[in-house]
Amino acid sequence: MNDLTDSAAQNSATLLVVDDNPATRDIPVIAVTSCLAAHPEQETLAAGCAGFIAKPCHYAELVPAVAAVLRGP
Repeated sequence: MNDLTDSAAQNSATLLVVDDNPATRDIPVIAVTSCLAAHPEQETLAAGCAGFIAKPCHYAELVPAVAAVLRGP
């Protein structure tokens, strides 16, 4: 899970580090954000995140979202 910040550069750098490392490239990244205007869901998923959760999030939505990403396509 990656808590997105207001900095697009920082968020992109985090995804690049994960993707560039052979040991971590297959780990799915779930974006969590309260900045919905800065991080629209479709753009975030298109950038390489496997899931998207808007804050505040509740257990009832968090667990199924994580489970869906872990199950895969």
